[in-house]
Amino acid sequence: MLASQSPAAGAPAILYACPPGKIAVVSINVCNRSSNLARISLGLRNGADAIAPGDWIEFSTPIAAAGSGAGAVMERTGLVLRGGDRLWAFTDLAGVNFHVWGLLEDDA
Repeated sequence: MLASQSPAAGAPAILYACPPGKIAVVSINVCNRSSNLARISLGLRNGADAIAPGDWIEFSTPIAAAGSGAGAVMERTGLVLRGGDRLWAFTDLAGVNFHVWGLLEDDA
């Protein structure tokens, strides 16, 4: 696992930063542990600047409540990050886990 986080509600957080000189191919799993529907956003931005509106690749995506029977999990696969890219996460409520798995290789 490259990163795991349960960010505070209401504020974008850097979930994973690809190290300089590397390439990462990642999958992201989002799991809602709360008893309420959560809305999540995922963003990808190069550099240290704050996330901007055009950087979101998922925006306000609903994730069902835990135990609702509707599926409280979302997964994105095959994202390619280069050195300096940062993967951002946002949730509107507490109790949402974000996990990043993948391969990290030298950027030749």
